[in-house]
Amino acid sequence: MSEDVTLYEAGLRINGKYSQFIQSRNPSEVDEYIEIMLTTKSDDSEVVKLVKTYRCISTTPQIILK
Repeated sequence: MSEDVTLYEAGLRINGKYSQFIQSRNPSEVDEYIEIMLTTKSDDSEVVKLVKTYRCISTTPQIILK
């Protein structure tokens, strides 16, 4: 039985390009950082918050030949 892992992320999008600033398993840590980002960001940028969920599909070892 596998456990999903959820990561919270925040960054800025400027002119369509995204830059990550923080990533954490703790959503309140990311929310606190977003509050700081909102007070310091430029008018031509937007704050982005992402929630990413990862699930282990397989743990079978694979042989990779070079």
